[in-house]
Amino acid sequence: NNLIDITKADDNSIDINFVNLNIIEFVENIASSIIPYARMKNLNIIFDTNTEEAFIKCDPEKIERILLNLLSNAIKFTPEYKNIYIDILVNKEWINIYVKDEGIGIPNTMKNLIFERFVQLDKSLNRNTEGSGIGLSIVKSLIDLHDGKINLESYEGKGTTFKISLPNKSLSYQNISNNLVNYSTESDRIELELSDIYEVF
Repeated sequence: NNLIDITKADDNSIDINFVNLNIIEFVENIASSIIPYARMKNLNIIFDTNTEEAFIKCDPEKIERILLNLLSNAIKFTPEYKNIYIDILVNKEWINIYVKDEGIGIPNTMKNLIFERFVQLDKSLNRNTEGSGIGLSIVKSLIDLHDGKINLESYEGKGTTFKISLPNKSLSYQNISNNLVNYSTESDRIELELSDIYEVF
Protein backbone atom coordinates (compact mmCIF):
# COMPACT_ATOMS: atom_id res chain seq x y z
CA ASN A 1 0.00 0.00 0.00
CA ASN A 2 2.80 2.40 0.85
CA LEU A 3 4.57 1.69 -2.44
CA ILE A 4 1.36 2.28 -4.39
CA ASP A 5 0.86 5.61 -2.63
CA ILE A 6 4.44 6.68 -3.34
CA THR A 7 3.86 5.95 -7.03
CA LYS A 8 0.64 8.00 -6.95
CA ALA A 9 2.45 10.85 -5.25
CA ASP A 10 5.08 10.84 -8.00
CA ASP A 11 2.32 10.96 -10.62
CA ASN A 12 0.29 13.60 -8.73
CA SER A 13 -2.62 11.15 -8.79
CA ILE A 14 -3.45 10.77 -5.11
CA ASP A 15 -7.19 11.27 -4.66
CA ILE A 16 -7.98 14.00 -2.16
CA ASN A 17 -11.41 14.93 -0.85
CA PHE A 18 -11.49 18.26 0.94
CA VAL A 19 -14.19 19.09 3.47
CA ASN A 20 -14.54 21.56 6.31
CA LEU A 21 -13.54 19.71 9.47
CA ASN A 22 -13.22 20.62 13.14
CA ILE A 23 -9.54 19.67 13.27
CA ILE A 24 -9.36 20.03 17.06
CA GLU A 25 -12.03 17.45 17.78
CA PHE A 26 -10.69 15.20 15.02
CA VAL A 27 -7.13 15.14 16.36
CA GLU A 28 -8.38 14.60 19.91
CA ASN A 29 -10.39 11.57 18.75
CA ILE A 30 -7.32 10.11 17.06
CA ALA A 31 -5.29 10.68 20.21
CA SER A 32 -7.93 8.84 22.23
CA SER A 33 -8.04 5.98 19.74
CA ILE A 34 -4.38 5.08 20.17
CA ILE A 35 -4.37 5.09 23.98
CA PRO A 36 -4.91 1.28 24.21
CA TYR A 37 -1.90 0.69 21.93
CA ALA A 38 0.30 3.06 23.92
CA ARG A 39 -0.74 1.41 27.18
CA MET A 40 0.58 -1.93 25.91
CA LYS A 41 3.98 -0.29 26.17
CA ASN A 42 3.12 1.61 29.36
CA LEU A 43 3.20 4.95 27.56
CA ASN A 44 1.03 7.96 28.40
CA ILE A 45 -0.78 9.95 25.69
CA ILE A 46 -1.22 13.60 26.68
CA PHE A 47 -3.38 15.90 24.55
CA ASP A 48 -3.67 19.68 24.83
CA THR A 49 -5.00 22.55 22.71
CA ASN A 50 -5.30 26.32 22.96
CA THR A 51 -8.78 26.30 21.38
CA GLU A 52 -11.72 23.91 21.29
CA GLU A 53 -12.86 24.48 17.72
CA ALA A 54 -11.24 25.27 14.37
CA PHE A 55 -12.84 24.30 11.06
CA ILE A 56 -10.37 23.98 8.21
CA LYS A 57 -10.20 22.62 4.68
CA CYS A 58 -8.65 19.16 4.78
CA ASP A 59 -9.07 15.52 3.81
CA PRO A 60 -9.93 13.60 7.02
CA GLU A 61 -8.60 10.26 5.76
CA LYS A 62 -5.25 11.84 4.84
CA ILE A 63 -4.94 13.73 8.13
CA GLU A 64 -5.74 10.55 10.04
CA ARG A 65 -3.05 8.69 8.16
CA ILE A 66 -0.48 11.42 8.78
CA LEU A 67 -1.13 11.44 12.50
CA LEU A 68 -1.28 7.66 12.90
CA ASN A 69 2.04 7.34 11.09
CA LEU A 70 3.73 9.88 13.37
CA LEU A 71 2.15 8.38 16.47
CA SER A 72 3.16 4.87 15.39
CA ASN A 73 6.77 6.06 15.17
CA ALA A 74 6.48 7.75 18.55
CA ILE A 75 5.23 4.54 20.17
CA LYS A 76 7.92 2.41 18.49
CA PHE A 77 10.84 4.63 19.41
CA THR A 78 9.83 5.62 22.95
CA PRO A 79 10.88 3.43 25.90
CA GLU A 80 8.35 2.21 28.45
CA TYR A 81 6.92 4.53 31.11
CA LYS A 82 7.48 7.69 29.05
CA ASN A 83 5.09 10.25 27.56
CA ILE A 84 3.84 11.13 24.08
CA TYR A 85 2.39 14.62 23.71
CA ILE A 86 -0.07 15.83 21.10
CA ASP A 87 -0.50 19.60 21.22
CA ILE A 88 -2.43 21.97 18.96
CA LEU A 89 -1.66 25.69 18.79
CA VAL A 90 -3.89 27.76 16.52
CA ASN A 91 -3.16 31.22 15.16
CA LYS A 92 -4.69 33.27 12.35
CA GLU A 93 -2.56 31.68 9.64
CA TRP A 94 -1.82 28.14 10.78
CA ILE A 95 -3.09 25.13 12.68
CA ASN A 96 0.07 23.81 14.31
CA ILE A 97 -0.06 20.19 15.46
CA TYR A 98 2.86 18.89 17.51
CA VAL A 99 3.64 15.20 18.08
CA LYS A 100 6.34 14.96 20.72
CA ASP A 101 7.90 11.85 22.21
CA GLU A 102 10.53 11.10 24.85
CA GLY A 103 12.23 8.49 22.71
CA ILE A 104 15.66 7.76 21.28
CA GLY A 105 15.83 10.85 19.10
CA ILE A 106 17.20 11.30 15.58
CA PRO A 107 20.93 11.78 14.92
CA ASN A 108 21.93 15.09 13.32
CA THR A 109 23.26 13.23 10.29
CA MET A 110 19.78 11.82 9.61
CA LYS A 111 17.64 14.92 10.06
CA ASN A 112 17.96 16.13 6.47
CA LEU A 113 17.19 12.64 5.12
CA ILE A 114 14.32 11.53 7.33
CA PHE A 115 11.60 12.45 4.81
CA GLU A 116 13.32 10.64 1.94
CA ARG A 117 11.83 7.30 0.96
CA PHE A 118 13.48 4.08 2.18
CA VAL A 119 15.45 5.89 4.88
CA GLN A 120 15.34 4.25 8.31
CA LEU A 121 16.64 5.70 11.52
CA ASP A 122 18.89 2.78 12.40
CA LYS A 123 18.98 -0.51 10.53
CA SER A 124 20.54 -2.16 13.59
CA LEU A 125 17.41 -1.66 15.67
CA ASN A 126 15.56 -4.78 16.67
CA ARG A 127 12.45 -6.18 15.02
CA ASN A 128 10.12 -4.04 17.08
CA THR A 129 11.21 -0.95 15.19
CA GLU A 130 11.41 -2.35 11.68
CA GLY A 131 9.47 -0.76 8.85
CA SER A 132 9.50 0.01 5.16
CA GLY A 133 11.32 3.31 5.58
CA ILE A 134 8.83 5.18 3.40
CA GLY A 135 6.21 6.23 5.96
CA LEU A 136 7.57 9.73 6.54
CA SER A 137 7.96 10.25 2.79
CA ILE A 138 4.24 9.59 2.41
CA VAL A 139 3.48 11.87 5.36
CA LYS A 140 5.30 14.75 3.68
CA SER A 141 3.52 14.10 0.36
CA LEU A 142 0.11 14.19 2.07
CA ILE A 143 0.96 17.38 3.94
CA ASP A 144 2.13 18.98 0.69
CA LEU A 145 -1.30 18.21 -0.80
CA HIS A 146 -2.76 20.38 1.98
CA ASP A 147 -0.31 23.22 1.25
CA GLY A 148 1.11 22.52 4.68
CA LYS A 149 4.55 22.11 6.22
CA ILE A 150 6.27 19.61 8.46
CA ASN A 151 9.36 20.24 10.57
CA LEU A 152 11.19 18.29 13.21
CA GLU A 153 13.30 19.01 16.25
CA SER A 154 15.16 16.12 17.80
CA TYR A 155 17.92 15.39 20.28
CA GLU A 156 19.54 11.98 20.63
CA GLY A 157 18.43 10.25 23.80
CA LYS A 158 15.86 12.94 24.61
CA GLY A 159 13.13 12.65 21.99
CA THR A 160 11.67 14.07 18.83
CA THR A 161 9.00 16.65 18.03
CA PHE A 162 7.25 16.76 14.66
CA LYS A 163 5.42 19.98 13.88
CA ILE A 164 2.66 19.88 11.26
CA SER A 165 1.40 23.25 10.05
CA LEU A 166 -1.88 23.32 8.09
CA PRO A 167 -3.35 26.52 6.62
CA ASN A 168 -6.06 27.96 8.85
CA LYS A 169 -8.53 28.23 5.97
CA SER A 170 -11.90 26.68 5.27
CA LEU A 171 -13.77 25.97 2.06
CA SER A 172 -15.44 29.29 1.34
CA TYR A 173 -18.38 27.87 -0.60
CA GLN A 174 -19.52 25.56 2.19
CA ASN A 175 -21.63 26.46 5.17
CA ILE A 176 -19.72 25.03 8.10
CA SER A 177 -22.81 24.53 10.25
CA ASN A 178 -24.35 22.37 7.53
CA ASN A 179 -21.19 20.43 6.85
CA LEU A 180 -20.71 18.27 9.91
CA VAL A 181 -18.42 15.54 8.65
CA ASN A 182 -19.33 12.04 9.78
CA TYR A 183 -15.85 10.55 9.83
CA SER A 184 -14.77 8.27 12.64
CA THR A 185 -11.50 6.51 13.23
CA GLU A 186 -12.10 2.79 12.69
CA SER A 187 -10.13 0.15 14.59
CA ASP A 188 -9.21 -1.62 11.33
CA ARG A 189 -7.56 1.52 9.98
CA ILE A 190 -5.70 2.05 13.24
CA GLU A 191 -4.40 -1.52 13.20
CA LEU A 192 -3.29 -1.11 9.59
CA GLU A 193 -1.33 2.05 10.29
CA LEU A 194 0.13 0.62 13.51
CA SER A 195 0.79 -2.81 12.00
CA ASP A 196 4.56 -2.61 12.43
CA ILE A 197 4.23 -2.30 16.21
CA TYR A 198 4.58 -6.04 16.65
CA GLU A 199 3.70 -6.08 20.35
CA VAL A 200 0.16 -4.97 19.43
CA PHE A 201 -0.47 -8.36 17.86
